[in-house]
Amino acid sequence: MNNLNTSTLFATVSQLHMPDDERVTLQAAIESSLAQLTTPAPVPHKPLKPTPFNGKVDAISSLNFIESLEEYFVIVELPAAKWVPYAIGYLGGARSWWRGTKRTIQNTSWIDFKSIFLRQFTPADSINAARRRLHALRQGSGPVLDYITTFNDLLRIIPEMDAGQRMYLFINGLERELSKQVRLARPIDLDDAIVQATVLYD
Repeated sequence: MNNLNTSTLFATVSQLHMPDDERVTLQAAIESSLAQLTTPAPVPHKPLKPTPFNGKVDAISSLNFIESLEEYFVIVELPAAKWVPYAIGYLGGARSWWRGTKRTIQNTSWIDFKSIFLRQFTPADSINAARRRLHALRQGSGPVLDYITTFNDLLRIIPEMDAGQRMYLFINGLERELSKQVRLARPIDLDDAIVQATVLYD
């Protein structure tokens, strides 16, 4: 409604024969309704689409790809029956691998697709390699957040590792003084140790 029509409307209300308090209430109601009419509707947020797979045989890259698909499919509320066909659309250069499996979309569940995909694009010795890297990982003089990121990436490849060992390796790999401070804080688990390391580092 333009300003002219609004002014006319309020002028009409002011001329109505009614008690002042009722006139004020009516004007307030009109103002509220006009505000709702002129407020633009919020623009719906569109989630970022997953990045097509790069085709690398790499444990972290393949895990990141699968997890990004799962997160996107959940956000857009895609029916489970459509996960596999949509995932194939993001395979990029790896689509030739899918064709070579001789599988059909209709007969492949998401769990099956995820399993054969990770088996194909994860190096055979990735778990042992990740375990060796985790034991040797050290923060050194670098930022603690970089150390935490690398540590967590390696853990994703060996999720079956004992909780106590996870925390021990994390604390042991911290810079010497920071490692000592985190131990003195007596964290109860890895998540707590990460929080303590982040706070104490700052």
